[in-house]
Amino acid sequence: MPGFKIANYGGEALSTIETLRPHRWRIIQLGPITAQDFLLTAKELTLPQWKVEQLTVLGAVLNYKYAKNIKWDDISLTFYDTQKLASEIEKWKSLVNTDDKGILVHGSGGYKKECEFDELDGQGTSVRNIKLFGAWPSSINYGKLSYQNSELKSVELSITYDYARITPKEPPRGHHGV
Repeated sequence: MPGFKIANYGGEALSTIETLRPHRWRIIQLGPITAQDFLLTAKELTLPQWKVEQLTVLGAVLNYKYAKNIKWDDISLTFYDTQKLASEIEKWKSLVNTDDKGILVHGSGGYKKECEFDELDGQGTSVRNIKLFGAWPSSINYGKLSYQNSELKSVELSITYDYARITPKEPPRGHHGV
């Protein structure tokens, strides 16, 4: 840390440590969607968050708190809109709900799929892999149309999932980043 030294750390900038940047990531798999050219239109991704719900037991003079279960929050993906995008998202949506059958039951080959993303370093090497299990689209926002705006149109997709596995990748020995 610049400006102070604690236990032989600090005092100068540590230029050998690379911090991660939010613009370095890629989609590997998005449920049943396989159109890689469409996946390149991804604009933003929120990473998984989990919270531990608590069980409180009243003792004689204290409240004792215990971990009860884990709740994973939905993630959201924002894409620049294309015709291909709408088609691919609608295919996945139709596994969850159709106009003639309503909400479909999840079963073998059903709507719950895996999603996978990588966070990357400055050289494009994966430093963290994120997998979502039992994922499905729970909300689709196709944006709005306006004659007062010439920005690129975007689509927001919320993905609900059962749980995530976040796996850090170990850097090769001697590799410190740049």
